[in-house]
Amino acid sequence: MSDDTRHGLEIVQALACAMASGIREVAEHPVALIPDGYRLADLEPFMKRPARYTGTFRTREIGAMQSYLEAHLTEETRLFIDPDNMDARAIFDMGRPDAPAWRAHTALLTLSLDPAFAALRALAEQPVGIARLLDFLADWHPLLTCSAPGDDQTMSVNIATQRLQKIEALAGGNQDESDTPHLRGIGERRALAASAPIGISLATPMYQGLSQVQVTARTSYVIDREPLVRLRIMGLDMLRMTKVEEFTERLTHINGLSRAQIFIGTFGD
Repeated sequence: MSDDTRHGLEIVQALACAMASGIREVAEHPVALIPDGYRLADLEPFMKRPARYTGTFRTREIGAMQSYLEAHLTEETRLFIDPDNMDARAIFDMGRPDAPAWRAHTALLTLSLDPAFAALRALAEQPVGIARLLDFLADWHPLLTCSAPGDDQTMSVNIATQRLQKIEALAGGNQDESDTPHLRGIGERRALAASAPIGISLATPMYQGLSQVQVTARTSYVIDREPLVRLRIMGLDMLRMTKVEEFTERLTHINGLSRAQIFIGTFGD
């Protein structure tokens, strides 16, 4: 008897033993004896219909998430909202503690920052050259209004741009009639110290799909190796809190979804 034949008989015997043993109940979970050299094959793809609804819906639009939830909502649906990251996860086949399900059908929402707000926030991370702020004003001109501190009237973006250009020229020019770095540095600091800050107000939802608010930043000027401008976004934490509340409120008011099905936090294996 060849080695291949002997190995084949061993496999047949092992399979016969497995079939004779059948599926056994161990505790609450069924198990079966499977011989080495075999693999389990899932025949679900060959069925006329799948055994269960599976897949993950992903979106960055809060309206799309609301519509999908309403279309697929069941009593087993659970919604987990993570305000810290402005995202949410719905599990449609969560089941119950006494009858858990497979959690194979889910939906994920991740809000994106509004591009204009993202650009403003990037400017506020550290002092930047005045030229970069001028680029920002030019790029987002239709969404911006500007003002001078202590003045209730707004100024046009063009006037604010002219002021910044004048500050840039004054700080970088030949101050105190001297070309020595020391005296020129003194002139730059005097020029910037005398320059009035500018308020920049941006109309933005902060996160795409939410309602618009006015985000205001104030400028101040510093000298490093070149004249720099520092932006401080006013009341940013409070503004973000209002966006978190709006985000949570919109997801908790979905037709057919009860408060008992909504949780603030994350869920994962």
